[in-house]
Amino acid sequence: MVTRVIGRSCLFLGCVVLFMVACGCRQERNETPESLEAVDFLPCEFDIGDCGYSDFEEAGKDQHYEVIPLMQDTASDAPHITVVAFKGVCKYRVGVLYIETHGGKKGFVVEAFVTRDARDARYNLYVDPDGPFRFGGLIFRTEADPYYVISVNDRFLRRFFNSKKTLVVNNSCQSWYLADDFRNARDSLGYRRPVSLWHAKIDMDNFWGCMDGTKPDGKEGTHRPTEQAHEYVKIQRPASALDFDADSTKRTVLAPRVVRVEPETCVSAVRERGGVQFDCTMNTSVDPRKVVTAEGATLGRLRWVRRYGIVFDVAAVDPGATEVTFTVHALEAVSRNNEAYLDGNIDPTGTNAVGPNRDNYVWKVPVCILEPDVSTDKASYLDGETVTITAKVVDKQGKPVERATVRMVITTANSSTVTARGLTDSNGEKKFTYQVNIESHGEGRYKVDLTATKRGYRSGRTSCEFWVTSVAPPTPPNPDP
Repeated sequence: MVTRVIGRSCLFLGCVVLFMVACGCRQERNETPESLEAVDFLPCEFDIGDCGYSDFEEAGKDQHYEVIPLMQDTASDAPHITVVAFKGVCKYRVGVLYIETHGGKKGFVVEAFVTRDARDARYNLYVDPDGPFRFGGLIFRTEADPYYVISVNDRFLRRFFNSKKTLVVNNSCQSWYLADDFRNARDSLGYRRPVSLWHAKIDMDNFWGCMDGTKPDGKEGTHRPTEQAHEYVKIQRPASALDFDADSTKRTVLAPRVVRVEPETCVSAVRERGGVQFDCTMNTSVDPRKVVTAEGATLGRLRWVRRYGIVFDVAAVDPGATEVTFTVHALEAVSRNNEAYLDGNIDPTGTNAVGPNRDNYVWKVPVCILEPDVSTDKASYLDGETVTITAKVVDKQGKPVERATVRMVITTANSSTVTARGLTDSNGEKKFTYQVNIESHGEGRYKVDLTATKRGYRSGRTSCEFWVTSVAPPTPPNPDP
């Protein structure tokens, strides 16, 4: 979701509003998870292989999460990935929980064995009412051919899951039916139907690629919130049964990104306002003067607007500066929940919000400078002729500047002056005319000086000349036929 900022003080370049919010809108903002720790829970990796956990790990590490793999990579009658281990994960407040295992509507596998006897011995220990675990009614045993497994059910999740603001992705068959049992999770996703290993891999590649900003095109992370990542999964594979539970916010991102900046076109030579808008709630206890800086200009009155934007004044442009470089510092621009660092546009070069994060966001804006030009319709004139003088004003990018004030001064051959002024049209042009009068202004060289001014721009000057003679120059003879 593109977040917005409101405030009477947020007017930029006259009537342009930088950040706005709909009146009365209470839509939840994007947020990052609760912590920077992520768990990769893979109790059946030895059987399933990689159905997307490598994509999750790449995205997590790219966004500087501490990814903790809990992987059973060999079949065993004494697995180290256990129900007890999963209980610890549920009670420990993790930012992201990724599960990849076998499952069904009633639960999913968290412990697998080679033999039935080993499975049953462990199961009996777990459900013993006088034993240390007392998991009776919270787990069940079944087979996932050729293995013997212990699974957790909905009651287990409701009893032990305590990770608030966690992003949960359960990559197992029919896991959606347990998605709402991860209570207090920000977002919880699972599959409504059985899913093949190949299709699960495709979905996870697309989902975590969007969360990391490398999907859909790797040029800008536009699909980073979970809702948009999920939409992209459905676009790429319409038959995908991956879905949110009813209580999901659908507004989780792994790290902040910049979604809008001002000024963009040019920096006014006089005082103006600017700002930066982020896509999630930010840690507003950080001094905004450390978050946004500028080279080529002095910034003043930096302040947070709500929890997802900074506004400032461009108090003064340095004398002689033709460009201002603004920087949003990644190590200072951190999210509110887990202080995830900004994902800027420096790494990879020229891309915004494409992992890895912890890179600054930099934008360069030329100073608003007028570049006028003046010309006459001929090089020389006879007494009584009309001189048409055309003034044209553009900015540093060569774009016409409308309603710029142009002041023209003609210094005649006898050093007298003729002045005129006007405003440029939509093409940045203003035409003047002058009637040649040798008796009043003399014969010889005439100079036209032009000054262009407009509020917010640094003024520009230019000149040209023309000649006034009493005798027309001879016509060159025609060449011999």
